[in-house]
Amino acid sequence: MKDGKKFLSAIINRCYTVHCTNTCKIMALRNSMWHTALKKASLIASLLASTSLCAQELEAQRNYLPGFACAKLLPKEGSGPESATDAPVNYTQLSLSSLRGRVYNEPLAMIEMARREALAHNPDQDVIYGYLHKAQEKGSSTAALELSKLYSGVSGFPRDDGFRVYWLKKAADLGSIVACQELGVHFHKKENHYDAVRYLSGIKELGASHSDDSLEALALSMHKLDPNDVLAEQYLAESANAGSNAALFALVAKSKRSKLQVVTTRDLIKIFSERLKRPDLFNSHTLTSLLDLLTARENLEKYAPIGFGICVNLLHPTAASCPNLMREYSDLLTLEEMSSIKGMSAQQTINLIHLRTKDEI
Repeated sequence: MKDGKKFLSAIINRCYTVHCTNTCKIMALRNSMWHTALKKASLIASLLASTSLCAQELEAQRNYLPGFACAKLLPKEGSGPESATDAPVNYTQLSLSSLRGRVYNEPLAMIEMARREALAHNPDQDVIYGYLHKAQEKGSSTAALELSKLYSGVSGFPRDDGFRVYWLKKAADLGSIVACQELGVHFHKKENHYDAVRYLSGIKELGASHSDDSLEALALSMHKLDPNDVLAEQYLAESANAGSNAALFALVAKSKRSKLQVVTTRDLIKIFSERLKRPDLFNSHTLTSLLDLLTARENLEKYAPIGFGICVNLLHPTAASCPNLMREYSDLLTLEEMSSIKGMSAQQTINLIHLRTKDEI
């Protein structure tokens, strides 16, 4: 009996020793790679949970128009801005000791500590991550947005679009307009037009303005979801006026399929005329789209000199629909007119376009 107790005691002592030894070994392995592995494992679990929720939401909400993803951020009716009682603090001018006194409770102090660590001679990525992660846990959209930038491939962390999108969603949920815009553009490029509209549709209601990229993404995604939607056409026109060729081409293509509800041919010609003044937006695709607009049945005769000039002087005569148009133009223009247009240089042809569309502007 005594021998049995001694044996059992020896086993317990051995297990305790092994446990302590393994604990010490684990503590010794807490280097940056170990931290990164732990963080990634945690984020993967969160990302999978988030993906599952998104899948359920998409299954439950199939009807267009999708709701704004950050609708809970919209101001409630009758509510006004809260008055700030404390004077704003410029954290960039605080001493290190002052920051350390605030860093446990104030997200902006955590973000400033992360910024100073990033500017250090040998920055510790784990320290930067830790400060930003703690700040976003306390509700900082800026911290969540900065966490997304860590995975963009330019900050020392490996590029990872999955984690970048995960933190962008966190930032958008916390009220970041920039995150909403980046997510909308991201989903549009992935041809996930439903989510693109979800993140972009309420930005104006939040009192913010669209960037050119986010406006283009919203307009094109809404147009893809419902080509006949009036609001989508308005956004396409706004984006085209802001310099988006893709939005302009979409409007021309729509005008050839059906009558535009908001924009007129005159509006489109005005936009094209402005394009001709900007070499960065003026190319063969722009000319082809303009030609498509001018050769619609109701415009063909009125703009025959311009269309003919584009075919012979700005595009190759064999390009696109030019060969078929030549027969049309030979019936609409005299030999003298055709000969005169053929003798023009490219710049003279552009000037002709400006002259003939002057009445439309």
